[in-house]
Amino acid sequence: MIDVINVTRSSLPPMDEFINEIASLWETRWLTNMGDKHDALERALMDYLDAQNLVLFCNGHQALEAALQCYDFPQGSEIITSPYTFVSTTQAIVHSGFKPIFADVDPESMTLDPAQVELLINERTVAILPVHVYGIIADVEGFEVLGQKYGVKIIYDAAHAFGEMRDGKNVSQFGDISMFSFHATKVFNTIEGGALTFQDPGLREHIAAHRNFGMRKSKDIPYIGSNSKLNEIQAAMGLCNLRHVEDYILARQKAVERYNEKLKNSKTLWLPSVQSKVKRNGAYYPIFFKKGIEERDRAFDYLRENRVMVRKYFYPLTSQLQFVKDRFAVQETPIAAKLADSVLCLPLYEGLTEEQQEYIIETLRKGEFI
Repeated sequence: MIDVINVTRSSLPPMDEFINEIASLWETRWLTNMGDKHDALERALMDYLDAQNLVLFCNGHQALEAALQCYDFPQGSEIITSPYTFVSTTQAIVHSGFKPIFADVDPESMTLDPAQVELLINERTVAILPVHVYGIIADVEGFEVLGQKYGVKIIYDAAHAFGEMRDGKNVSQFGDISMFSFHATKVFNTIEGGALTFQDPGLREHIAAHRNFGMRKSKDIPYIGSNSKLNEIQAAMGLCNLRHVEDYILARQKAVERYNEKLKNSKTLWLPSVQSKVKRNGAYYPIFFKKGIEERDRAFDYLRENRVMVRKYFYPLTSQLQFVKDRFAVQETPIAAKLADSVLCLPLYEGLTEEQQEYIIETLRKGEFI
């Protein structure tokens, strides 16, 4: 009997490598507050992401809140975003004192549709927050046009897009700010962690202060901030994982290719199309059931009963969550709703074996889902 196949699994460097990386901490006793490991990781990531400006955080959510707050938008301002995302995207908007406005997504890319966004822009709109969902890069040209036309900021949730390139350009270079998550289940992890990349170097002081109670290097405190520093253990894990991340991505890409080959002729499933001129990172493998929510839920139960831990990612829409509906009028987004009602993410991680994938496909076949 095959062991349980989890939907994801953390990538780890060799144990000896990590132990060697953290050994110096027993000499310095410097465990947090932007130590040598933190600074080394920041420099290494700036190089890897081809980013001129980068600030590390203890997680992606805190990074996203800092991105939303660094412009000092008036409280109650509107930020247009996608409801087809993880709850963190929406909670960061609300917790920062802003109003989320939900636009529908493109049916092919599943990312925020600029045409639908433009219909919702008004004098209260200060920013657009698209999501590179599953690592599918949003319509960056379309959002650049909207940003320039209406004078609003473009802040990307790039939690799924670490290491991706489009036309040879790193995803970190799109928009005004991009947020990356380094959570344990991401392509690149620091156990928990995150970062902001941004185009305007003048933002660095505010963003960096945000993670340390609003405190500048001079120790005065002109900003309201949080305690969201990346510690030295996290940074050490990041330094190790960064040495191996291209191998992690290659292994994920090969697993994606195996799934594609087995599922491409399915009459009952819809698979996302492949973006041209994009280097993908193999972050997730979503499948969509053409018959909708009942068939998806039946597949979810059947697969889990057979030790395949699939995930409804994303379901429900964040616009349908109680904390949103209790506070705001919610826009209708029928395309996003259809996606949420039909999606399952299959197991995908760097150590997933061909045998495990064969078992997953065979289980889908036995359940008459493909």
